Amino acid sequence: MSTALKTTYSAPVHHLNIESASEILDVMGWSDIPSTLKRSIAVDVIGYRDELLGLYATRDPHVMARRRSVYWWVEAYRCGTCSLETALDALKMDIV
Repeated sequence: MSTALKTTYSAPVHHLNIESASEILDVMGWSDIPSTLKRSIAVDVIGYRDELLGLYATRDPHVMARRRSVYWWVEAYRCGTCSLETALDALKMDIV
């Protein structure tokens, strides 16, 4: 069962790429992160944007945990607490 609630069915489908995520990355202050890190979080960032636009809402604990993880690892990389490789490894999603 899906816990995401699509609030509007007339919303356009967005392509999942860095260009789609660049505006929200700018708003979040993350435009300076490397493109490899941008690619690894592009789906998450597009999800942030779509939810802020009211296209859907979710309270799924796994989605919320992933969002906290993305924020934590990107900020850890930006402040120098971890290397790029560590952040990428931590944020890697295994797609089955």
